[in-house]
Amino acid sequence: MPARSGDAVPFGMDSSTSFETHPLWGTAPIPENRMYDIGMVRLTKPLGARIGWFGVGTYRDAQLANMIVNNAGYPADKPLGTQWFNAGRILKVQPNTLTYGLDTEPGQSGSPIFQFTADSQRIVVAVHAYGDSGENIGIRITNDLYDQIAAWVS
Repeated sequence: MPARSGDAVPFGMDSSTSFETHPLWGTAPIPENRMYDIGMVRLTKPLGARIGWFGVGTYRDAQLANMIVNNAGYPADKPLGTQWFNAGRILKVQPNTLTYGLDTEPGQSGSPIFQFTADSQRIVVAVHAYGDSGENIGIRITNDLYDQIAAWVS
């Protein structure tokens, strides 16, 4: 239900046909396993053709450092089915994860961590995965992860 706001469902709804997890998810010991905590949900309709797409980008460490990023999700501490947005800065850049100063809650895992470009494009740089230990952590879009996403899409 993209852009759901309570009972309002402006773009209708769709169901998943299948999902996939990263091929290495569950193969590494914790905490290394966290870097593979990402997947894809296949839908029956090409919703992007109707409402648009996010871009996905890989960036060098220096480009990500202190970047202002955004999150859009459905946090559990807000009224059911309401989408919320937040912005903050990337605080720590690691090889496979990003830590950022965004307010996240359970229910937002899998939501995009994205930047707005100068020409108003939304480019995903990470996928929100964890909000524990006082840090908000996303799975960084690396070259390898980009290739995995491209394989899922094709």
